[in-house]
Amino acid sequence: MKKFIKKNLPPIFMLLKITNKFFRKFKIIANYLFLKYILGVKSVGKNINVSKGFKIFNGAHNIIIGNNVFLTDVLLNADDNHGTITIEDFVFFSHKVMVIARGHDYSKIDKERQEAVVEAPILIKKGAWIGSGAIILSGITIGKNAVVAAGSIVTKNVEDNTIVAGIPAKLIKNIE
Repeated sequence: MKKFIKKNLPPIFMLLKITNKFFRKFKIIANYLFLKYILGVKSVGKNINVSKGFKIFNGAHNIIIGNNVFLTDVLLNADDNHGTITIEDFVFFSHKVMVIARGHDYSKIDKERQEAVVEAPILIKKGAWIGSGAIILSGITIGKNAVVAAGSIVTKNVEDNTIVAGIPAKLIKNIE
């Protein structure tokens, strides 16, 4: 049945199919150029999907993005020194995720607190899925194939092949 449909398509549908393929490839190239040369991301892999609302607040030169990554309306906040963000291959983010590799020293007060920036690297390993509204704080590693449930705040490392949820995020189950 499929062969019959393909053979009998009007030429306009064939043209639309070719045009769609072209624009999908063009979008992937445009995403790469946007991340690398406009935002200044340190390293950008292949086949990156960037959606409207994606934002880098600070430290683009300390962000590494692997291959086949989906960046929806994510906020990445790296820093100038140790606050790096590394996103490995096949990671995908749901909506309104924040990845924050910097903060302020709570033990200080007033102006000193505002100026005392604390930073630590964040690593999100291959195949991780970060659910809508999740927040990943500085110094965290999200394990390979791990799932961070929607609305979670990650304050401790997440092991490989696990699901975490809650505030703060806690182990829900292992993925087999």
